[in-house]
Amino acid sequence: MVNGQSLAKELDVSRTAIWKAVRFLRDAGVPIAAVSGSGYRLSQRLSPLNMETLQTQRPPGMGLRLLFSTASTNDDARALDSPGFVLAEHQHRGRGRMGRQWLSMPGGSIVLSGRWDFAGGIADLAGLNLAVATAVVDTAADYGWRLGVKWPNDLVSRDKSGGLQKIGGVLIEISGEMEGPCQAVVGLGLNWRLPPETCQRIEQAVANLTDLPRRHDQTKTNSAGQAVDRTAFVARLLNRLNASVRGWCDNDAVRRQAHRQQVLDTWRRHDALLNQPVVVRSALDPNQAGLHGICRGVDASGALILERNGQRKTLHNGELSLRAAQQSPA
Repeated sequence: MVNGQSLAKELDVSRTAIWKAVRFLRDAGVPIAAVSGSGYRLSQRLSPLNMETLQTQRPPGMGLRLLFSTASTNDDARALDSPGFVLAEHQHRGRGRMGRQWLSMPGGSIVLSGRWDFAGGIADLAGLNLAVATAVVDTAADYGWRLGVKWPNDLVSRDKSGGLQKIGGVLIEISGEMEGPCQAVVGLGLNWRLPPETCQRIEQAVANLTDLPRRHDQTKTNSAGQAVDRTAFVARLLNRLNASVRGWCDNDAVRRQAHRQQVLDTWRRHDALLNQPVVVRSALDPNQAGLHGICRGVDASGALILERNGQRKTLHNGELSLRAAQQSPA
């Protein structure tokens, strides 16, 4: 417990300044409890990202910024002078696909965006969502966690009854010329350790990555049997993301094809709805009946392969939503 008056004296500020700072932190999601006459305390332990560690382990050729709070890491990454990553403990205008709000809290989430510049055209980036999602899957697997993927941009797990729960999501924004050059801004949000009251505010089934069971015999790090350090996880994730995004757009055709095949193989092994009955709906009209069929995976361009009445058709991202037939959205 820390007394407000003692804090004000130590920091040489007024009690009002301390009160405003506490209110700001609470608004950002920091779980601060106050006891009248005693002071303040954290109601749960936080693990802020360590900038020094991230800087020493950041991917070559990529800059790095770490913010406490920002409106949108995608907007910040787009404004960078050169390729790099922007991470934040909290964002107050975080967004997912189709304009949905993305909730985060300091220490309880992983919120980041990366920016890459390419000499090629926009068409070369088709399917980039697969490369990003599988980079997250592979990073989680290094720590013994198994994640599923759900087209087009979701990272999921299953609850005890078999229903899907969202662990994270990807938002990719591409700009530039059709023939090149172009730029990709990739936003990623992961639920690390959100408290139950935050999860209840989210209008779909969600789960925390750290709550998933771990296969300690399958870890590729020295964390077996230990709690996973959030900074170490993020450092490894940044390197995997950079390698996967650059590999997807590699100028060498042989290397590019090999990487894309590896990504497709990983996606298919982790596709949560592969070969299952699904329904595809437009986000613009969620009350429509939608297209019912069998999910047959994805193609190399990132399009969904939907089988209907024995015929297969491909559906591109756009404003489409996919879920298991007769299941609540995830």
